[in-house]
Amino acid sequence: MGREIRTTLPVLKESLRPLWPNLETVRNNDAKAKRCYETYYNRRYSTKPLPPLTVGDKVRLKIDGEKAWTTTATVQRQEATPRSFTLETERGDTPRRNRRHIQLVNRELSSHPKASQPTDEHGQCEPAGQDLSDTSNVPAETPASPQHSSQVITRFGRTVKPNPRYAS
Repeated sequence: MGREIRTTLPVLKESLRPLWPNLETVRNNDAKAKRCYETYYNRRYSTKPLPPLTVGDKVRLKIDGEKAWTTTATVQRQEATPRSFTLETERGDTPRRNRRHIQLVNRELSSHPKASQPTDEHGQCEPAGQDLSDTSNVPAETPASPQHSSQVITRFGRTVKPNPRYAS
Protein backbone atom coordinates (compact mmCIF):
# COMPACT_ATOMS: atom_id res chain seq x y z
CA MET A 1 0.00 0.00 0.00
CA GLY A 2 2.49 2.67 1.04
CA ARG A 3 5.70 0.73 0.31
CA GLU A 4 8.39 1.92 -2.04
CA ILE A 5 8.37 -0.17 -5.21
CA ARG A 6 11.85 -1.52 -6.08
CA THR A 7 11.34 -2.54 -9.67
CA THR A 8 12.85 -1.19 -12.83
CA LEU A 9 9.61 -1.66 -14.79
CA PRO A 10 7.80 1.55 -15.65
CA VAL A 11 4.53 2.02 -13.74
CA LEU A 12 1.82 4.67 -13.91
CA LYS A 13 1.69 6.97 -10.90
CA GLU A 14 -2.08 6.40 -10.49
CA SER A 15 -1.59 2.68 -9.88
CA LEU A 16 0.88 3.43 -7.04
CA ARG A 17 -1.68 5.36 -4.98
CA PRO A 18 -2.75 3.30 -1.94
CA LEU A 19 -6.36 2.09 -1.84
CA TRP A 20 -7.55 2.59 1.70
CA PRO A 21 -10.41 0.36 2.85
CA ASN A 22 -13.76 1.89 3.74
CA LEU A 23 -13.53 2.86 7.42
CA GLU A 24 -17.22 2.12 8.09
CA THR A 25 -16.87 -1.42 6.69
CA VAL A 26 -13.80 -2.07 8.82
CA ARG A 27 -15.59 -0.89 11.96
CA ASN A 28 -18.65 -3.04 11.19
CA ASN A 29 -16.47 -6.12 10.63
CA ASP A 30 -14.61 -5.47 13.89
CA ALA A 31 -17.86 -5.11 15.84
CA LYS A 32 -19.20 -8.32 14.29
CA ALA A 33 -16.01 -10.20 15.22
CA LYS A 34 -16.17 -8.89 18.81
CA ARG A 35 -19.78 -10.05 19.16
CA CYS A 36 -18.73 -13.47 17.88
CA TYR A 37 -15.83 -13.64 20.36
CA GLU A 38 -18.16 -12.61 23.18
CA THR A 39 -20.72 -15.28 22.26
CA TYR A 40 -18.21 -18.11 22.22
CA TYR A 41 -16.46 -16.90 25.38
CA ASN A 42 -19.77 -16.72 27.25
CA ARG A 43 -20.76 -20.16 25.99
CA ARG A 44 -17.47 -21.76 27.00
CA TYR A 45 -17.19 -20.25 30.47
CA SER A 46 -20.93 -20.33 31.29
CA THR A 47 -21.00 -16.67 32.15
CA LYS A 48 -24.04 -15.33 33.92
CA PRO A 49 -24.98 -11.71 34.54
CA LEU A 50 -24.06 -10.49 38.01
CA PRO A 51 -26.84 -9.21 40.25
CA PRO A 52 -26.96 -5.41 40.30
CA LEU A 53 -25.55 -3.58 43.31
CA THR A 54 -27.17 -0.56 44.92
CA VAL A 55 -25.90 1.84 47.56
CA GLY A 56 -26.15 0.26 51.01
CA ASP A 57 -25.90 -3.39 49.88
CA LYS A 58 -23.84 -5.72 52.06
CA VAL A 59 -21.07 -7.38 50.05
CA ARG A 60 -18.00 -9.56 50.47
CA LEU A 61 -14.84 -8.54 48.72
CA LYS A 62 -11.68 -10.29 47.68
CA ILE A 63 -8.51 -8.67 48.93
CA ASP A 64 -5.20 -9.36 47.23
CA GLY A 65 -3.23 -11.99 49.09
CA GLU A 66 -6.29 -13.58 50.70
CA LYS A 67 -7.71 -16.86 49.49
CA ALA A 68 -11.22 -16.54 50.85
CA TRP A 69 -13.91 -13.91 50.49
CA THR A 70 -13.82 -12.99 54.17
CA THR A 71 -13.90 -9.19 54.25
CA THR A 72 -17.40 -7.72 54.42
CA ALA A 73 -18.25 -4.22 53.31
CA THR A 74 -21.09 -1.88 52.35
CA VAL A 75 -21.49 -0.28 48.92
CA GLN A 76 -21.02 3.50 49.22
CA ARG A 77 -21.35 4.59 45.58
CA GLN A 78 -20.89 3.49 41.99
CA GLU A 79 -17.99 5.08 40.17
CA ALA A 80 -18.03 6.53 36.66
CA THR A 81 -16.47 3.41 35.17
CA PRO A 82 -19.02 0.68 34.37
CA ARG A 83 -18.33 -1.97 37.04
CA SER A 84 -16.40 -0.05 39.68
CA PHE A 85 -17.70 0.62 43.20
CA THR A 86 -16.44 2.42 46.29
CA LEU A 87 -16.97 0.33 49.42
CA GLU A 88 -16.65 0.83 53.16
CA THR A 89 -15.22 -2.14 55.06
CA GLU A 90 -15.76 -3.05 58.70
CA ARG A 91 -12.36 -1.55 59.53
CA GLY A 92 -13.36 1.80 58.05
CA ASP A 93 -11.31 1.51 54.84
CA THR A 94 -12.88 2.79 51.62
CA PRO A 95 -11.39 0.74 48.77
CA ARG A 96 -12.50 1.02 45.17
CA ARG A 97 -13.09 -2.40 43.64
CA ASN A 98 -14.13 -3.81 40.31
CA ARG A 99 -17.34 -5.85 40.24
CA ARG A 100 -15.23 -8.94 39.65
CA HIS A 101 -13.86 -8.68 43.20
CA ILE A 102 -17.26 -8.09 44.86
CA GLN A 103 -19.88 -10.69 45.83
CA LEU A 104 -23.34 -9.68 46.93
CA VAL A 105 -24.26 -11.17 50.31
CA ASN A 106 -27.54 -13.06 50.12
CA ARG A 107 -30.29 -10.52 50.78
CA GLU A 108 -32.42 -13.08 52.65
CA LEU A 109 -29.55 -13.92 54.99
CA SER A 110 -28.53 -10.31 55.54
CA SER A 111 -32.03 -9.25 56.59
CA HIS A 112 -33.24 -9.93 60.11
CA PRO A 113 -33.75 -13.66 60.74
CA LYS A 114 -37.26 -14.97 61.28
CA ALA A 115 -38.47 -15.89 64.74
CA SER A 116 -36.86 -19.11 65.85
CA GLN A 117 -38.96 -22.24 65.61
CA PRO A 118 -39.37 -24.47 68.66
CA THR A 119 -36.97 -27.39 68.79
CA ASP A 120 -37.15 -30.76 70.49
CA GLU A 121 -34.55 -32.17 72.86
CA HIS A 122 -32.37 -33.33 69.94
CA GLY A 123 -32.18 -29.89 68.34
CA GLN A 124 -34.60 -30.78 65.51
CA CYS A 125 -37.19 -28.22 64.47
CA GLU A 126 -40.77 -29.10 65.31
CA PRO A 127 -43.49 -27.96 62.94
CA ALA A 128 -45.73 -25.37 64.53
CA GLY A 129 -49.25 -26.40 65.45
CA GLN A 130 -48.62 -30.15 65.88
CA ASP A 131 -48.71 -31.98 69.18
CA LEU A 132 -46.42 -34.98 69.58
CA SER A 133 -48.76 -36.74 72.05
CA ASP A 134 -51.38 -37.37 69.33
CA THR A 135 -49.03 -39.33 67.07
CA SER A 136 -50.18 -42.69 68.46
CA ASN A 137 -53.73 -42.16 67.13
CA VAL A 138 -52.60 -41.21 63.62
CA PRO A 139 -52.50 -44.18 61.22
CA ALA A 140 -49.13 -44.88 59.66
CA GLU A 141 -48.74 -43.65 56.11
CA THR A 142 -48.52 -46.31 53.46
CA PRO A 143 -45.69 -45.89 51.00
CA ALA A 144 -46.83 -44.35 47.76
CA SER A 145 -47.04 -46.71 44.83
CA PRO A 146 -44.36 -46.10 42.21
CA GLN A 147 -45.47 -43.99 39.30
CA HIS A 148 -45.45 -45.75 35.97
CA SER A 149 -44.74 -42.73 33.81
CA SER A 150 -42.08 -42.09 31.23
CA GLN A 151 -39.56 -41.20 33.97
CA VAL A 152 -36.85 -43.75 34.62
CA ILE A 153 -35.30 -44.00 38.08
CA THR A 154 -31.82 -45.43 38.51
CA ARG A 155 -30.96 -47.97 41.17
CA PHE A 156 -29.49 -45.12 43.21
CA GLY A 157 -32.81 -43.26 43.22
CA ARG A 158 -32.01 -40.54 40.70
CA THR A 159 -34.46 -39.57 37.99
CA VAL A 160 -33.11 -39.91 34.46
CA LYS A 161 -33.84 -36.82 32.41
CA PRO A 162 -33.46 -37.43 28.68
CA ASN A 163 -31.55 -34.80 26.75
CA PRO A 164 -34.05 -32.74 24.72
CA ARG A 165 -31.55 -32.55 21.87
CA TYR A 166 -31.90 -36.29 21.30
CA ALA A 167 -35.62 -36.56 21.99
CA SER A 168 -37.56 -37.78 19.00
